[in-house]
Amino acid sequence: MQLPPGVLQDAVLTSKGLQDVLCMDIGNANADTLLLALRLHKVLPFSVVESCPVLPNSRNFHAILEASHLTALVPILKDSSSCHPRLHPVWAFLIELLSSEPNEQEPSSSMKKKKKRLKNVDHMFAKTERRVAVFWKTVVDNALLPSSHERKYLAMELVLLLIPKLSASCGESILSKELLCCLLDILAAKGNLLYKSAQACLGSICEWAKTDMECAVTAIVCFQRVSHGKFDALSKTKSVKELLSFLNINDGFLNLHKKLLWLFNGDKTISAINGRVDEKDADQNGFEDALFKEKNKESNLKSLETQRHWIIEQLLSSLKEINNSALRWSLQKETLKFLVANALFSGPIGLKCYLKELQEEFQFPNYPLSDNTRKLCLERLQSMLVNTPSMLPPGSNKTAKLEISASSDLRNYFVEICDIFDNVTEVSRLRPLSEDEKQGTATLRLCISQLCLLSSEGNNEQIEKARAMHSLLMQLLAQTVTTGISDLAMELIMCCKKAFGNLIKLDILDDGESEEEEAPFFMDVLVETLLSLLAQPSAPMRTAAEQVFKAFCDDLTESNMLSISKVIKKQLNRSRRDIASSLDTGDSDEDHFLEVEDDDDDGDDDGAIDEDDHELEDNNESKVKESRNSNSDTEGGGNKGTKPKVNDEGMTKDISDIEDDSGSDMDDEAMFKIDVHLAKLLRQRRASGEKGEGKDAQTQLLHFQFRVLSLLGYFFQKKASNRLCLVALPALFQALIISSSDGGNPQLADRITSILQSGLFKAKEYPKGQGVDAAEVAALLEQNMKMALRMKIKRVRQVLESCCLWLMKVLQNQSLHEESVHLDVPAKTALNDFFYHRKCCLKAQFFREIFSRFPDIGLNSLGLLIESCTKARTEFLQHKALQLITSILHANCGKRNSQFKVSLLQNLPAISELIVCLVHKSPNGKVKKSEVQRFSAALMKAIRTDLPEKPVKKQIGKQAYSLLESAVSGKLKGNMPVEMKNSQEVV
Repeated sequence: MQLPPGVLQDAVLTSKGLQDVLCMDIGNANADTLLLALRLHKVLPFSVVESCPVLPNSRNFHAILEASHLTALVPILKDSSSCHPRLHPVWAFLIELLSSEPNEQEPSSSMKKKKKRLKNVDHMFAKTERRVAVFWKTVVDNALLPSSHERKYLAMELVLLLIPKLSASCGESILSKELLCCLLDILAAKGNLLYKSAQACLGSICEWAKTDMECAVTAIVCFQRVSHGKFDALSKTKSVKELLSFLNINDGFLNLHKKLLWLFNGDKTISAINGRVDEKDADQNGFEDALFKEKNKESNLKSLETQRHWIIEQLLSSLKEINNSALRWSLQKETLKFLVANALFSGPIGLKCYLKELQEEFQFPNYPLSDNTRKLCLERLQSMLVNTPSMLPPGSNKTAKLEISASSDLRNYFVEICDIFDNVTEVSRLRPLSEDEKQGTATLRLCISQLCLLSSEGNNEQIEKARAMHSLLMQLLAQTVTTGISDLAMELIMCCKKAFGNLIKLDILDDGESEEEEAPFFMDVLVETLLSLLAQPSAPMRTAAEQVFKAFCDDLTESNMLSISKVIKKQLNRSRRDIASSLDTGDSDEDHFLEVEDDDDDGDDDGAIDEDDHELEDNNESKVKESRNSNSDTEGGGNKGTKPKVNDEGMTKDISDIEDDSGSDMDDEAMFKIDVHLAKLLRQRRASGEKGEGKDAQTQLLHFQFRVLSLLGYFFQKKASNRLCLVALPALFQALIISSSDGGNPQLADRITSILQSGLFKAKEYPKGQGVDAAEVAALLEQNMKMALRMKIKRVRQVLESCCLWLMKVLQNQSLHEESVHLDVPAKTALNDFFYHRKCCLKAQFFREIFSRFPDIGLNSLGLLIESCTKARTEFLQHKALQLITSILHANCGKRNSQFKVSLLQNLPAISELIVCLVHKSPNGKVKKSEVQRFSAALMKAIRTDLPEKPVKKQIGKQAYSLLESAVSGKLKGNMPVEMKNSQEVV
C-alpha cells in the first residue's frame, strides 16, 4: 500500500532524527548537513529553519550568501575538501544559487510598468554582482586559497564551474589578486602537483574572456594588474598576447584604452587613499589606530603608483598589436595627449578641462602624480617621439619617399597638443619658463617647423638628415620641462643652419662665416654635441642622437674620427701617466713592441721550442725576467703580471697616447670642446673619491663607450670603403689590449672584437682609391705586425692577424696604382722573427694564410724559408718551414706562373742543399717523415711541370736526385748512397 505524498513528507520532516541533524551545533555540522538543509529549505517548517544554524534566520533564502552568514559556514565548506579530488555536491548548489538570474516578469502593455521592470532587473543584477564578490572574497580568497593544496585545487575547480556563467562585471571579482597570484606561483614550476590544474583553470578563464569583448578587457586588466604588466613572462604562457589578438580582431582596443585611462585616474582607489588621520581619530580610536590608517594610506599610495606604471607600459605596448591603421592612428594621438598632459603639465585634482581646438574634454587624475610617475611619462613620451617614423597614419606607404608632413607626424601633433594645453587657463606647466628660455624655446620650435617643411625639397639623403635632426630637436623640446632650454639645443640649431644653408632661416644666427670654414666647423660642433647627448641617461635622447649620426656619417672628417677614438680608449681606472712610458730596459729587439701576459693562453702552440734550446738560452731568459720585474711595479700594489709596454719610436701617436690625443690640425679651444661629453663623468669621479663610488663612474664610462662603439660599428658596416676606418684602428686596438689584459673589461673586449672582425675585416668593401695613402697603410701594417709578433693574449693576437691580412689587401690594391709599395717586406720581417726569435707569438698557420691569399709574397719568401729550414735551430721550426715550402709549391705548381718559374730556378741550389740536410737530420716522428715525403713529391712535380727543359736529375744534381727519390719512397737512411754517407762530414 502506497502512502500519499503529503503524509510521507509530513512524517519525514517532523521526525525527531531529521530535526536533530539539522539543528545540531554548527561546530559539529559538515558539508552533508549543509547540503541537506539547502535542499529541504523550501519544504521545511519555518520553526525548523529558525532553529537550524546552517540556514539564515530569515525568510529570504539568499541571505545565506551574506558575509556574516558565510563567515560562519567557512569551516563547513573547508571540510568539504575531504572528498578530494571529487567536488562535493554542496558547491554545485551554491554556484547555481550565485549565478541564478532574476525571474522574468510577465509582459505588460504599459510603458511605465516596462521601465519599472527594467530598473528592477538592473537592481537585481547589481545584487547578484555583490553576492558573487562577497562569496568569493569570504570563502575562496580568505579561506581556501591560503590553505592546503587540496583546498587550492578546490578553488580552481570552483573557477571552472562558476566563471562560464558570469558576466564581465562579476568576472573582475573572480579574477582576484589572491587567485591570480596562486596561479602564477603554481605555473612558475612545472614540477608542482597542481601545475596541470592551474593550466586548466587559466585556460578556462581565457576561453571565458574570448566570449565577449568586455570579458577580454577585464581579463587583460586583471592579469596585468597582479603581475605589474608581466603576466605572460611570469606564467610562461601567451595568455595576454592571445587576448590582445582577440581584441585586434574585434576592434576592442578602444575599450581597453578607456579602461586603462579610467584606472590611471584612480577612480576606484581614491576613496581608500583620501582617508586622512586627524585629531578626532587619534582621540577616539587611539594612537595605534591612527598609525595603522597612516600606514594603510602609504601602502595605497605605493600601490597606486605601481599600478600607474604598468598602465603606462600597457598603453604603449598595446599600440604595437593594432592592425587597424585608422584605429592605431587615433589611439596613438590619444596616448600622446595623455603622456603630454601628465609629463609636462599639471592641473587641479580631478579637473575636466575642455579643449576647444579638439572639441573634447580631458580629465586629470583624481590624485596627484608622483615624481617617478611623471618621469616615466616623460621617458615614454620621448620614446614615442623618437620612434614615430614607424607609427604611420592610415594610408601611409612605408616604401614611399621619406616625408615629414604636419598632418601625418606625431611630432607635429605633439607641438599642437602643447599649444592647446598652454591655452587652458586652469592648466600650467610643471616648470615655468623664464623670458630667455621662452625666447630659446621659440627659436627651437621655429627651427623644428622649418625642418618639417624640408620634405618637399632635395633628395632622400637630405630629407633623412632633416628627419633625424627634427627628431633630436623634438627630444630637446620635450626635455625643457625638467632642464629648460640647453646650450646643446642652440648648438644643434646652429648645425642645422650650417647643414641646410638657406633652407633654415633664423635671424639670430650669424652668416658671416666663409664657406671654406663652414664644413669642418659644422661637423666638429655636431660630433661634440652628439657625444654629449650620448652620455645622457635618457634612452630616447641617445637613440635620436644615434639617428643623427647615421644620417650625417658621410660628412665625417678625420678630426671627428679622432674625437670618437679618444672616447673609446679613455680609461678611468688607469693611472694618469702614459702607458707608453712603461718600457723594457733589455737589449733585445723585442723591447720595441707591446708585450702583454695572458694567463689563459696555453703554452702548447706552434711557437714551442725544445728543451735543449731552453737550456742554451737560460741566461737570456733570466735577464728578461729581471727586466720585467723591474718595470712592472704597480701604483697600488695591485695586479700581478706585466703591464703593456710600448715604445714611442715603434708606435704612432694614436697608439702611444691614451690621455692626450688631439689631432695636429686642432687648436686649444677645439681640444677643450672634445672633453665636454666626459666632464660629468670626471666630476663625479672626483666627487666620489672617498665614498667608494669609483666603480659607478667606471660603469657609466663603459656604457658610454659601448654607445660610441655602436656608432663606429654602423660606420664600418655602411662605410667600409672610407679611409677613416684606418684612422680608427689604433684607438680600437689600444682599447682592445687594455680591456683584454688583467683588470680589463671582457665585455668591452668582446664588443670591439665583434666590430672589427664582423664589421670591417670580413666586409666585402675596404678602403681604396686616391684618398688612401699607401705609406700610412704600410706603416700601420708594420706596426700591427710588430704587435702581433709579441702579443701573448690569444684574442688580441687573432684580431691583429686578421687586421694584417686586411691591411695587406688594402695595400695590394694600392700597389696597382703606386709602384713604390712593397707588400712583402712586413711578411719577410715577421718570418725572420718567427724562425730566429724565441718570443715570437705568431703561428705558422698565419703565414700559410698569407701565402694562400697573396701568392707573390710566398714566392718572394721562398728563399728565406729554404734558408730557415736548412739552418733551423730546432726540429720543430724545420718542420714548420718545410710545411710552408710545401704549401707554396702546391699552390703554384702547374699554373704557368712565370714568377714561380724564376723563383724556382733561383732557389734550386739551396733546395739541393736542403735535401741533403733533411737526409742527415732525419726526423724521428712518423708525422714529420710524412711531411718530408710530401715536400719531396711536391718538389719533383713542380720541377717536372714548370721546368720541363731539363730532367730533374740535371736540375738538382745526381746526388740530390737520388736522395729525393729515396725520400719519396720513404727510405731516408736505408737506401742512402755510399758516397753521400762518406760526404756527411763535408755537409
